[in-house]
Amino acid sequence: MPSTDSSTRYHVIVPDISGSSVLVTSTSEGYALPHWATDDGSFWQETRAVNSELRNRFGLSVATLRACLLDWSAERRDSYYVVDNLSPDWRPPWGSRWIGRADIPLLRWREERDRQLVIEWFDDQPSPRRVGWYRPGWYARARSWILDSLEAAGYEPTGDVEQLRSWERSSVMRIPTTSDSATSRPSPGSGDMNQR
Repeated sequence: MPSTDSSTRYHVIVPDISGSSVLVTSTSEGYALPHWATDDGSFWQETRAVNSELRNRFGLSVATLRACLLDWSAERRDSYYVVDNLSPDWRPPWGSRWIGRADIPLLRWREERDRQLVIEWFDDQPSPRRVGWYRPGWYARARSWILDSLEAAGYEPTGDVEQLRSWERSSVMRIPTTSDSATSRPSPGSGDMNQR
């Protein structure tokens, strides 16, 4: 839906490495998912706004799995995402904490929508038809495949793999190499990664 307001409010479900807890922040109105507003004008499929903001605000390395809710109206644009935590040793800073499923009813929530989405995340039973890049662990496997493929092709990376987009049709990543004309072709047996 179009919105007359150009800003987007991002809300993100960040699980811990084990997938048994979710990150929440404490506000004067109650607990909330990590959130912020921006006027960057990104398309909802683009992952840079989520990935870079969590890195800048929390020092967290993540890969965006999927948008779980887009609540857009003429008054406001609220975009909700689920990410894969890529920071095994990260600890929540002051004003934030991990919560488990049993903690949800014990907390005062800033927004009912956050509480409901956290419950849905804990209760999620993904369909076998859910695409691979919407599942935790896929980004790490795809990154390894990309780096191995570059090495096999004789290209040297000059930076890290960057996730650009994630939506049901595809997950798009890029990596700079010593050859700016390098093209990536799937190698035999790589189809299990579901690259597109």
